[in-house]
Amino acid sequence: MSIKEFAAIAERRFLLCGPAEQTVVTKIGAPEPDPRHPTCFRCAFQVTGLSDDGIQHAVGVDSFQALNLAFAGIRSVLEKNASVLAAFHKDFSLTWEGSPWQLAVPLWIAAGDIGQHERVRHFLETDFWKKDSGVDA
Repeated sequence: MSIKEFAAIAERRFLLCGPAEQTVVTKIGAPEPDPRHPTCFRCAFQVTGLSDDGIQHAVGVDSFQALNLAFAGIRSVLEKNASVLAAFHKDFSLTWEGSPWQLAVPLWIAAGDIGQHERVRHFLETDFWKKDSGVDA
């Protein structure tokens, strides 16, 4: 069976190690109007080298949302497959440039209102990105 193709605007390759070594490829296409929903956009994405090489589509109210949801879709596919593989193979790893795959795929956070957005921003600025002084309290 051949892998279906689409015009990718970006791709990233990961190294899967465990029972065998192979390349896992993620691809994202350009957002386009969704033929099934005339007021929406869709964005193709694909993860090959794991359990399902099929092309999937993220659908959003506009091209920006569709693109963001495609990144979230890739993260979801990688997370589900990595979880299953790690449960069966203690020597499993999925990496990009020597770093864990989780650091190579954006983690999107959607805030439901401006207050929630400000709390997340405050946490990131004051706690998450806070420089560690190296001194234990």
